[in-house]
Amino acid sequence: MILLKSESKSSKEVATLLMTNEVSINKWMSRYKEQGIEGLKTKSGQGRKPILNKEVDEEKVKAAVKKERQRLKLAKAELELDTGKEFSLKTLKRFLKKLTADGNAFD
Repeated sequence: MILLKSESKSSKEVATLLMTNEVSINKWMSRYKEQGIEGLKTKSGQGRKPILNKEVDEEKVKAAVKKERQRLKLAKAELELDTGKEFSLKTLKRFLKKLTADGNAFD
């Protein structure tokens, strides 16, 4: 986007090429002009907040998965009741993958 804009392309042209909107292009350009490349980095706290939180839900998830090791759908249903949160099976699998990647293997 920065390179396209440096070629004197309009925000509308760049937005069309990148399949986004002009407002996004202009906001990114402003951040780039003010802060350089650092202004384009994603800052912590931006984006969607995770449904399952490591600090809050880790032990509950471990317990449910140990209980229903071969049936994650049942573990998911139990966790939804226990936490009061709704989430997909894919979200649970992603959370488990993150736990094991962080070295929090199941005993």
